[in-house]
Amino acid sequence: MEGSLAAALGELDKVERRASWHFSNPKSGPLLQHYEIEAVTWHAGYEANRLYVGVEHEGIAGQPLTESQIGNDVGLLQWLWEKEHWLRFERRLTLWEHNEFMATACPSARIPWVEIIRRLTTITVDELALTKMFIRLGKLGLDGRLQELADALSFVGVRPK
Repeated sequence: MEGSLAAALGELDKVERRASWHFSNPKSGPLLQHYEIEAVTWHAGYEANRLYVGVEHEGIAGQPLTESQIGNDVGLLQWLWEKEHWLRFERRLTLWEHNEFMATACPSARIPWVEIIRRLTTITVDELALTKMFIRLGKLGLDGRLQELADALSFVGVRPK
């Protein structure tokens, strides 16, 4: 998004324009979701549209993201990790910028990836291992044992996601 949130929402409302994205990240306030993450929106070219979630950040080129925007990005990625079981966040593997898919100035090097990834690493290895174990048990059809295991772990103070 180049400019204000109001202008971007106006573009999103234009039926004649094929612009759409999953989330808008305003300078202040909560992240706004426009589409379910499974929806194929029109934000970064065909392949990127099919494979990735589009997030537009309010502001202009050269303007750093606000603390609120960074917090929203971290919160979104944590939500994707917890609820959607996205297990890997890595630059140019799962975390991309618009200009890495097509010739554009967006997002003008505004996203502080190092800081966002640093904040995401507060998820401990133990939590990640537990999450993977729970997913694996579920896929093996051992759902009946999951509650028993969760109860045992919570008894010792571990709360699997």
